[in-house]
Order: sequence, then C-alpha cells, then structure tokens
Amino acid sequence: MPGMAARSPKLKTSPDRNPRVGALLRVTLIVVVPVLLLSGGGLFFAPASVRPLWPWDISPFNAAFLGAFYLASAAGLTLAAWGGRWFPARIVTPMMFVFTATVLLVTLLELARFNFAHGLTYAWFVIFLGLPLASGVSLLRYRTWPAPTDQLTPGAWRSLLLALGAFYLLYGAGLFLFPAFVSAHWPWPLDAFHARAYSAIFTASAVALLGLAQEADPAERLALGLSAAALGLLAVFGLVIVNASRHTVAWTNPGVWLWLALFGVYFALGLGLIWWSGARAAEGRA
Repeated sequence: MPGMAARSPKLKTSPDRNPRVGALLRVTLIVVVPVLLLSGGGLFFAPASVRPLWPWDISPFNAAFLGAFYLASAAGLTLAAWGGRWFPARIVTPMMFVFTATVLLVTLLELARFNFAHGLTYAWFVIFLGLPLASGVSLLRYRTWPAPTDQLTPGAWRSLLLALGAFYLLYGAGLFLFPAFVSAHWPWPLDAFHARAYSAIFTASAVALLGLAQEADPAERLALGLSAAALGLLAVFGLVIVNASRHTVAWTNPGVWLWLALFGVYFALGLGLIWWSGARAAEGRA
C-alpha cells in the first residue's frame, strides 16, 4: 500500500554505501550512551553510593557485573552514535532490542522486587519501555536496508561466529528457562531474577554474532569487538575486586573456572574482531 511504503525510509542513490540512519535511531543511540556510562560507572566504580538507590536490592557481585556490562555496551554504542551510520547500527540495533525486550519481560515478571520509593525505579521503567519500542520501530523501518555484501565473512570467521552464536543462544535460553541449573557454576549465587536478566546478554550476543556470520562491515566488527573485549575484561576484573573484600569465591571450584573461561572467550573474541576490522581496512587501502 502506498501509505505503508512511505513509512519506510528509502536509500538514496549515492556512492555512499553506508548511509545515515534517521533521527529516531540516532537520538536513541545518543541518549542511551550517557545513561549506560552513568549507571555502569556508578555500579562498577561507586557501588557504595549507587546500590542504595538502585531500583532493587542488588548484591556487590551483581552490581559489579551489571556495571561491567553497561560500560562494555557503551563502548560499541558510542561508535554507532558518533557516526550515525547504518553500519554498525545494523548490528547494535537488534542487540539493543533483544536485550531491552528480554529485561522488560523479566522486570514485569518480578515487579515485587522493585522499590518504588526510589526515583531510579521510575527511570528504569521509562528506559526499558522506551528502548524496546524505539529499537523495534527502527528494525521495522530499516528492514529492507542492505547488508554489506561487499564485505563477505571469510570461512574460518564464519564458522567461529556461527558456533559461538549458537552456543550463546543456547546458554541464554538455558539461563532464562532453567536459571538455577544453568547458573550453578557462577562464582556467586544467582537468583532466578538475575539469571534471567543476564540471559539477555548472551542472546543479544548471539544475535550480533549470527548477524556477522555472512557479511561484516569493519565498523560492525569494531563496535562488537570493543564491547566484547570490554565485557570480558571488566566482568573478570569486577569479580576480583569485589571478592578482595568479601572472600567468598571458591577459586578451586571448576565451575568458577568455567565462568572465567566464558568471559575469557568474550575478551579474546573482542580482540580478534578489533584486529579483523583493522586488518581488512588496511587491505582496502592497499
């Protein structure tokens, strides 16, 4: 129908293979970055001040981990917000939608946990109602925009991305559906609420990796690489810092080393993606 077609932005005929996204998505990205930096920085670097104000009762280990994820997410989203281009927005937008929609669902299932005497609780609901809506609308608007077909993913990278994407998808589904069983190897106890909220991290990662398995623009590789490397590094660093004062992590437990390996893979993957983005860019200039 003509009226419906008019709602979808069209690519202009231009030598620019990476066009700018529209105002809704650009503003969403610009707004979410400082929110992530402030909340993530507060939870990670100043938990004593932020934890009492958080929308729910959050333990030191969960505060450090959630702060690490927010800071890591800001790394990739900053790149997308700064340029305002389709690549890497093609990858970060579905990640944002999957993560925020899953956390919104978990939030609605666990309303009794939230302290509505805190102003941050209402900010939480505004953010996690607004972001799935904005990113979902953007996904619909740009559904016909092309992938970077001139940047095909090499066979070895394709196999790695598909394997890790499938693993993260299964692991995220397991955390959501069987939280007690799947999170048993974590270094600190996870209740069902936090396990299900964290499942969104892995399902969003899976969406990004599977999205890069066929085509991957250098900007997309760099954005995902920055976030993955930062998450792997900060998650482990946060665990060590919190445990230095609490001494509750059983380092001899094989499950703890599985968790460390899980985020070690994130760190190594991130470094690999960053290297790949630079290597291919150098090839294009040669």
